[in-house]
Amino acid sequence: MTEDPLASAIETVSVRVLGKVQGVGFRLATVRQARLLGVRGWVQNASDGSVEALLQGTANQIDRMLAWLREGPPAAEVREVLRRSGTKTAGMPTSPSTEAHAAVQGFPPAASGHARILILGSMPGVASLDAGQYYAHPRNAFWFIMAELLGLDARAPYAQRIAGANARGVALWDVVHRCVRPGSLDARIARDSVEPNDFAGFYARHPDLRVIGFNGGAAATLYQRHVAARVQAPAGARLCVLPSTSPAHAALRPEAKLAAWREALADALA
Repeated sequence: MTEDPLASAIETVSVRVLGKVQGVGFRLATVRQARLLGVRGWVQNASDGSVEALLQGTANQIDRMLAWLREGPPAAEVREVLRRSGTKTAGMPTSPSTEAHAAVQGFPPAASGHARILILGSMPGVASLDAGQYYAHPRNAFWFIMAELLGLDARAPYAQRIAGANARGVALWDVVHRCVRPGSLDARIARDSVEPNDFAGFYARHPDLRVIGFNGGAAATLYQRHVAARVQAPAGARLCVLPSTSPAHAALRPEAKLAAWREALADALA
């Protein structure tokens, strides 16, 4: 019996999910469901609060994935799923074991106009992206260090911590605007997928920067590779590599990281 080629044709569908879909584990749940259904593609948070995804699979797989997206994970409140179909390709292989690689996008800078210190990470991890917050992982030492250096309450609401850091002249951002990275590890960032942030614009708006501190060696490497040769840092700004606050970098205890950060930033905090 000859198989109908249209029955195994692969559809490509772009979707945008509207509603309460960020900060509720929507992306991770979407990746898990895609694996279960054998759907390929990617998923990412959009700057307008929605979730974007590209889905590839048979018509049946796509229909089942769309049905799941209309409900989402338990904490989500999906208002609408907008669909735009692409091309069909007969015979394109699908495999339930194929990983849905997430194209991730970082946050806008958290900065005031009088910033003197810019702390740069590489790209927010999964916990931070899901929470919509810089350094949201509970074992990340960043806010412990900021509390000690700036006199902040590490348990205060996120907006209050950001405002406190900005008031002391500390700005937060990342080197990478968008990239493909399964999971949270910097080592898994696809090199040819990196889109750096607009540092020329940021530096023009913040000419008083005195220290540009990289939160870990990966951030420094990404900056050197994708930014340094193209954009000149503000005159007089000192670049320094700080011990990573990530829990994945456990060679130093938080207290040792704090001591290194304190020494590196002391002059700019004075």
